[in-house]
Amino acid sequence: MRQLLVVCSVILLLGTFSGCRTDPQDILLGTEEPVTEEVSGEIPVLKSESENVKQEESEENASSEIKDSEYPEADDTGKTVFVYVCGAVCQPGVYELSAQSRAYEAVAMAGGLLENARSDAVNLAEVLTDGQKLHIPYIGEDAVAAASGQTTATDSKEATDATVNINTATVDMLMTLKGIGQTRAEDIIAYREKHGSFQNKEDIMNVDGIKQGTYDKIKDNISVQ
Repeated sequence: MRQLLVVCSVILLLGTFSGCRTDPQDILLGTEEPVTEEVSGEIPVLKSESENVKQEESEENASSEIKDSEYPEADDTGKTVFVYVCGAVCQPGVYELSAQSRAYEAVAMAGGLLENARSDAVNLAEVLTDGQKLHIPYIGEDAVAAASGQTTATDSKEATDATVNINTATVDMLMTLKGIGQTRAEDIIAYREKHGSFQNKEDIMNVDGIKQGTYDKIKDNISVQ
């Protein structure tokens, strides 16, 4: 009987404890405030790859336009060049031409070519530059030697074995004549470029510094061709 009472007491105690016990999950659920998620009504729009490319190209073009406005291209409109035209032309001298002019235009301003000009020795289609010397050689005159002032082997042979053609001779060739130094030789060429070819040997006395005495010394060694 005593054992029965003990068992009943234990069962009663267990029932009491189980009735007072509260489930932790029930406690958490009971105290936890309901969580509401706000869902935006806007749906993000994804740009296609082609639209991104167009946007990049637009930005690049805008950047390029800014650079172009900051650094404008050079414009030759209204600019001029000065060219010295000499040699076998009617009126040697310094001429002003518009930028990008050609050699033939400078020759035309100088009155055109003389009859004994070597037009094939010069590129008349060449674009002129400011300060350029455009020399038109005479027939029998080497174009390279005329431009540089040097004497070619052919010129030297002509001066040694024959008379000096005062219409085509270079400075060095004229200096082979007795009594003609560099200054006087340059005067002869300057006179020739200004007035054209000598018509006869005696015309050389029209050059400043060359008188009858000098002419008598060189007359047998010069010629007009």
